[in-house]
Order: sequence, then structure tokens, then C-alpha cells
Amino acid sequence: MDGALRSAPAGVGSRSASPRGHAHTGTAAGPTPAPQVVHTGVGPVSHSDVQLAIPLGARILGFNVRSAAGDVEELAKMHGIDVRGC
Repeated sequence: MDGALRSAPAGVGSRSASPRGHAHTGTAAGPTPAPQVVHTGVGPVSHSDVQLAIPLGARILGFNVRSAAGDVEELAKMHGIDVRGC
């Protein structure tokens, strides 16, 4: 588990993805900023993960985890936070 946790930020930072999951390098207006990893952890997506993402407008990526619990997913949707599983 620890190896996956260490390698995931490197993979996320190496490219960004469009909403359909296709890699892209930017738009006609200019390059897309590189993603930044704000927090890493193990276990399911929690309320505190969503609370951290809200002021940042961050996307939450879960690796090899089940979808967020209903109330966590509802909180994320209410604040426009994209929670995805990979």
C-alpha cells in the first residue's frame, strides 16, 4: 500500500486529464497548470478530505478504494467537488 501511495502523486503530477479522462497539455489560451497534490492518505474518502478540498476547489482522486459513502459524496456534490475513483 505504501508504494502505491508514494507513486500516485508522481503519476498525477506528470499529466492532467480532461473530464473524459484523456490527457491534454493545454488549450488555445495557453498551457494547463500542472496539478498539485495537496494531501495523501489511505482509506476511503472522508468528510475531512472533502472539507479540505472545498476552499481549494480541488478534485479528489481515490486509488483502489470504493466510492465515497453516500453522505460524503452528497457533501462533495453540494460544494461542486469532483470525487473520482481510479
